[in-house]
Amino acid sequence: MILFNHGWTEHSNTSKYIYFTKPDASGRKISASWSKERRLYKFFSTSTELFREKSYSPASLLIEIEFNGNGKDAFKFLIDAGFGKFQPKYEEKAIKAYAQREDKDLPANFSSEAKEKLKQERELFKKRYPHGIFWEYDPKNEFYDISLTLLIQVANELGIARYANQLVYIDKNKMSRIDEAKAQHILSQYIKGGKYD
Repeated sequence: MILFNHGWTEHSNTSKYIYFTKPDASGRKISASWSKERRLYKFFSTSTELFREKSYSPASLLIEIEFNGNGKDAFKFLIDAGFGKFQPKYEEKAIKAYAQREDKDLPANFSSEAKEKLKQERELFKKRYPHGIFWEYDPKNEFYDISLTLLIQVANELGIARYANQLVYIDKNKMSRIDEAKAQHILSQYIKGGKYD
């Protein structure tokens, strides 16, 4: 229990409640309780950083005691520890984004099915985009971020280049002039995962 980590001790235990004594309490006075039915902590002492007579869920108590009220840090800690569960719809969106990034793993609390699907999606992604990608999907805001540097690298890998201030397409040992529409078509086909010539 969270309180034990902060020097609180168990005063007594009944069928419905666990009672606690705060650190350095004189006479082992009851300072808090845990309701087994409601799964809530309640504090009676005025000499703690917690509100008297307010009920705390385990998560809200963790936020207050371990993270000084910072819910974002507590959320990250809980996710990394494997707590919580995401809806399948959110997992699907996240897999789409994570498949593009080899350096990122899904959070610990994603389902084992989602983790397996990510492995499969990454393999498909490598086959579909052998020259890498120049876009990154942001599932939270639902948009794509384009990197100009990576766009040029991918275009060069696909055979699109500039020669004598002209757009050219290099296919094996043959070089031909192309216009912007042709370059866009080649990139578009690559994005779609199709034939790009």
